[in-house]
Amino acid sequence: MDKNTALKAGSNQNKSSFLGGGMPTSLRASYDADELAQKLGFVSFSTDFLIRCYRVFDGDIKSAIIFNVISLWALRQREETEASQEVAGFSCNNHSISIAT
Repeated sequence: MDKNTALKAGSNQNKSSFLGGGMPTSLRASYDADELAQKLGFVSFSTDFLIRCYRVFDGDIKSAIIFNVISLWALRQREETEASQEVAGFSCNNHSISIAT
């Protein structure tokens, strides 16, 4: 084996060990089409959502988190209320928010 061939083989070996030692590097090779579409859809949605939160809350990510915690809590309360057919009552306090965040 000449010197150039040895260098090429060495660089290919470094690439494969850097990329996980023989693991597939293509997303298409790792997931079936439906699962890949779901994952890409989620990443696209979450990226768009984070950008919008950043803009709406003027970069104050803590306020965005608190807003989302309260919204999640309210939606869960509403879902439980609709399931049990009761009148919705909303109560959320600083302590429950601080525990959640």
